[in-house]
Amino acid sequence: MMNLFLVTIVLLLVLLLTGVVLYVRAPRRYQSADSVADSYDDWTNDGILEFYWGEHIHLGHYGSPPRKKNFLQAKSDFVHEMVRWGG
Repeated sequence: MMNLFLVTIVLLLVLLLTGVVLYVRAPRRYQSADSVADSYDDWTNDGILEFYWGEHIHLGHYGSPPRKKNFLQAKSDFVHEMVRWGG
């Protein structure tokens, strides 16, 4: 009886792993240039982003004109810029 239970569990795990691998490896069809923006809009309207990350999910200061920098540095720079701006 215990062997049947273990075989069932192993089989379910193999099926789950196979499903995950197939999902990850399957190519996603390009929809449009707006597909990412539409997804963010949908998540925002549903309240998912605010629920998990709050309203400041992507805040960062990248300079003026903007320049490439590490996201953590951009977050720190944003705080410093807000303090400077606030006087």
